[in-house]
Amino acid sequence: MIGAALCIKDHNGEHKYNTSDILDILLNTSERIFNQSMINKVISVVVGPMYSDKNLNAVLKEVFGDATMNDLMVNFIVPSYNLYSNQTVMFRSWVKKYQNIKIRDVARAAVAAPTYFTPYELVIDNKKELLIDSSLVSNNPIIEAYAAAQVLYPSDTIYCLSIGCGTVNMDFSHVQNSLLYWGSKIIFVIIDAGLDAVDYKMERLVKEGDKYFRMSGDVKYATHDFSDATPMNIKNVQKDAKKILADNLDKIDEFCKIVLRDKDGEV
Repeated sequence: MIGAALCIKDHNGEHKYNTSDILDILLNTSERIFNQSMINKVISVVVGPMYSDKNLNAVLKEVFGDATMNDLMVNFIVPSYNLYSNQTVMFRSWVKKYQNIKIRDVARAAVAAPTYFTPYELVIDNKKELLIDSSLVSNNPIIEAYAAAQVLYPSDTIYCLSIGCGTVNMDFSHVQNSLLYWGSKIIFVIIDAGLDAVDYKMERLVKEGDKYFRMSGDVKYATHDFSDATPMNIKNVQKDAKKILADNLDKIDEFCKIVLRDKDGEV
């Protein structure tokens, strides 16, 4: 959602949203998206998702309207997973069959986390696909982005800046072999488990001359539940973000200097 919002253009061909706009959207809509009724809270323990997708769909429509992938300002890629075919789907704005798909549909497919929201059915190239959260396919899609960049810009130097959302160090000091115990934790283990592996692969896959930087850190203040949109946790998320940013300033500065130096021969 953040990536697409950064790439969408207004009627004048300029960026529709800047980073401050997107932050305001997230701060003002998170509690609305993750609003759980008492009925949902009780029923979701046995059947159905924890949250209705009604508010999520409404927010995505407000943010993206009817804009399509073809309306984005730059090449854009986002993964999802099709339950009907058991295959990964790579939405790519430069591929014809994806260009007329609405951005809000792509975003909805990419955030359909199992147990949180219902899978999203979408017709692509005259075929129905049932799509779920991209993080289950690739929580850090830098390898997919790098592979796409090599195809799109085969003669150019590629600069990769991978920005993580922070790693939650969950307490497993009292592990229990029960469905009840793992039911609330397994999705976070699956999502986080491959992050270091992706970083390890990228450091070894990057071609000579290309540049790769990874920016992330530990989540120390916010809860591990990404659907916790309480005012207190939102403040803690911002606190974690500021700490991670501060810890990575030298790395960001180095990345920017390299890009500017290679581009302009300066710095």
